[in-house]
Amino acid sequence: MDKVAHSKKLGEIEWIRAICCILVIMIHVTAEFWTSFTYGSIQYKIIILLNTLSQFAVPCFVFISGFVLYYAYHNKEYKTLDFYKKRMLKILFPYLIWSGIYTFANYFYYNSAINIVSIVKDLILGRASFHLYYMVLIIQFYLVFPLCLKIYKKINNDVLSMSIFFILNAITILYIKMPFKDRFFMNYIIFFGLGIVFANLKIKGFELTRALRIIIFTIYTIFTLYYFADRYGDIAQLPLISKGLYRYGWWIFSLISIVNIYVLADMLKIRKYNWIDNRVISSLSKHSFTIYLSHIFFIRILRELNLFTQIKNYSMTLAFAFQLFAIICISWIFGIVMEKLELKIKHKVNRRAI
Repeated sequence: MDKVAHSKKLGEIEWIRAICCILVIMIHVTAEFWTSFTYGSIQYKIIILLNTLSQFAVPCFVFISGFVLYYAYHNKEYKTLDFYKKRMLKILFPYLIWSGIYTFANYFYYNSAINIVSIVKDLILGRASFHLYYMVLIIQFYLVFPLCLKIYKKINNDVLSMSIFFILNAITILYIKMPFKDRFFMNYIIFFGLGIVFANLKIKGFELTRALRIIIFTIYTIFTLYYFADRYGDIAQLPLISKGLYRYGWWIFSLISIVNIYVLADMLKIRKYNWIDNRVISSLSKHSFTIYLSHIFFIRILRELNLFTQIKNYSMTLAFAFQLFAIICISWIFGIVMEKLELKIKHKVNRRAI
């Protein structure tokens, strides 16, 4: 969700950010309908498939952060404190506001207790709403990025760097036991490192050959079929193809999916569908941060209002499609409105300063 701090437009990153923005909403809307379909029905299997295919979205946002940060700062002189100030101001203020919104929403909807201790804990752990753990992750990655950049440049070897990122992530997965491990940055360091390495390859002018694209897509297809089969088996309490592989399936699937979507986005960028790039994709990418923060709030509102009750009675599949479309549009429009409001406020402040 980071915006590119570089003069050269990263078209492939815009595509990836826009797609992942929709996939995050897909994860949470499918979760809303998880138990609404008949067990074992084709609709039930499709919901699980859509949810499974979307599972790499948050790791991919971590990948984007690593990519954009390296692309922006790899040859730039900067002071660490200035970097922290610039980055933290952009993320902390929205995080605090939305944590407050979700805290009060939890109080009104679920009668959750509000006290200073719980508020502080929720802010530290990203617990005001379950999806805010991503904000805690990104704050940690901002804190460690200057050190990562120095070490990566000192190593100056992509294969060795990726090996180190992989080992650190593997150690965290296998041996570190701690509460709230899902929001500890070391649990996602491989995705952040992959973003750094891919950004470096792009700067060096590395081009993917057609043969390599086919190989990547083939690996993605084969592993995705396996991962869906075992994930469905896990949910439906059926025998798994491989318990050992499934244990680490999410990390493997996320890595392969990120590489595959990068290849896809690079192809889409080259094909230059200008009206899509300039209108739909650019706008979704631009407002992805606000969409991510707000979409759960709108899901809750629609749930409380029961707007799709009649449609659900007629067709649960149609209700799912309507709710998915509605959440994407509402949170997207909200992002556009908030951007215009922010610009107006800045304009008024600047005029008063003059």
